[in-house]
Amino acid sequence: PASSSSLRPSSHSYGGIGSTDDHNNGPNGLNGSDGLHEQPVSVDISSIGDSISINGFDGFNGLGSAMGRKGAREGMSWVDRMDASFSGSKLDSHFRVTARGSNLSTELLAGLANFAANSYLLVLVPDLLDPVGIEQSQSLFGFVMSTFVSNMVMGTLGNIPVALGPGVGCATYFANYFGKHSDTNTNTGSVDGSSVDLSVDLSVDISVEDTVEYALGIGLLSGALMFSLALFGVPQRLFDFCPSCIRSSMPSGLGMYLSLCGMMKLGLVVINPSTGLEMGNIMAPHCLLALLGVLMMVLMDHHHSRFKFVTPIVIVATVGWFFMDVPLPTSIIGSVEISPSPNLSAAFANLSAASVSPIMAMFLIALFDVAGIMYSCCGIAGVDGNERAVGGVSGAYWVFLAAGAGSAVSAAMYCTPVIVLGESFAGVLAGGRTGITSISMGVLFLVTLPFHPILTAVPLFASSPTLVVLGSQLLALLPACALARTVTTVRGDGTTVMEAAPPLIDFDDVTEAFPAFCTIALMPFMFAIGPYLIPI
Repeated sequence: PASSSSLRPSSHSYGGIGSTDDHNNGPNGLNGSDGLHEQPVSVDISSIGDSISINGFDGFNGLGSAMGRKGAREGMSWVDRMDASFSGSKLDSHFRVTARGSNLSTELLAGLANFAANSYLLVLVPDLLDPVGIEQSQSLFGFVMSTFVSNMVMGTLGNIPVALGPGVGCATYFANYFGKHSDTNTNTGSVDGSSVDLSVDLSVDISVEDTVEYALGIGLLSGALMFSLALFGVPQRLFDFCPSCIRSSMPSGLGMYLSLCGMMKLGLVVINPSTGLEMGNIMAPHCLLALLGVLMMVLMDHHHSRFKFVTPIVIVATVGWFFMDVPLPTSIIGSVEISPSPNLSAAFANLSAASVSPIMAMFLIALFDVAGIMYSCCGIAGVDGNERAVGGVSGAYWVFLAAGAGSAVSAAMYCTPVIVLGESFAGVLAGGRTGITSISMGVLFLVTLPFHPILTAVPLFASSPTLVVLGSQLLALLPACALARTVTTVRGDGTTVMEAAPPLIDFDDVTEAFPAFCTIALMPFMFAIGPYLIPI
């Protein structure tokens, strides 16, 4: 945006990047809402079993004109009657569904699309936290409840169509910082032809970090920091203050970090005392099956499937259950056992200067995920993230507060801090424009809780391929950062103008290229996020 005081940005984005079509199929825009979905979007769900079709239409001058034409052709279906009943109601007025060019059925289907795109986290997050010493049933319950609470709060008060929940970035950092990396598939290698134990402890060397309570206390403090700063609008200002070359390259650096973690969990990469890393036993049955899962995810992503992560996980897990030495689920549905809350007071009593690094690392991961993905999704949806919501404050204000509050719930229930999930684009592309999309997704996650015996029985080699594919998707955002772009600004007289702007990262300028390189390279090379982010 222009620096003149008479101009102000009309939208935010993830370092200025608008979005990619279903994450990695070419940039749709370079500044949030630059020409994206200039008309409102609705989703035709006359048959829910059919494929989703997204159709633009001219305005939304009441449901009478749009629904009347359809009713004249084929009669109003139960979906049409539901939309007609909802239009003009108090809930419609609160969520501004009709005002944003949507309807109830579109919002509900968008919530279903968000659930389908993010449901792989029900398996992946508990798998990642298992090495820390948190039972999968405990972290699964914490994931579901924190996702439900945060989406209910944000959807009701903030009215923004994004999905909140414990994400892969914080969970991976949490596991690598506090975990013991005891998995035999990633801690053995070959030296001089003989197999040896190559396990190393990558956690910081202070004894209290051996406890689950300390790790969860660190997560709670990072969430409390987010909540406290959000009360005064600080997170938005911090995000804007960070240089664009750093802000725009962070997703790619995190992607490289996630991919390396995924390859190590698969056994594709193992530790070597001489070279640091080396290729693992690629012909091992579990490794071959995991690589098949990676290939399926890539192919399904190429065809824009909403189930690109879920379907391969189900297939690989099923093969492992029936053809490999992997325990089958004990049952399909099981009772939910609520574990006592961890003793976080003991963890707080043992805080030290060494605790600053993990607290700030998880706070910064959450900050950039929440701000970046939220503003990008708002740009695609044509929704102003700074539009006034409940309490006279912006919707973005409530998103940060909901993330902080959800992180407190998550820590009290054995899970990691809450962020805006990267797959939130699925709901927006399906037509979601309001908080009903988020609320419906939260309810769907809550419904899955009784099926925890199946979810916790999924082997690690079935869920870890997701990390590799997510890494490639985040890395694919980098080329767009080097392109020339335009920004939308609003002048003091209210007129909107499009102006040319420099690229987010000017790789011809070493003062921008070198910080961007360090951001991308040091995360996987140092196998850490916290020690690198804090100096920035």
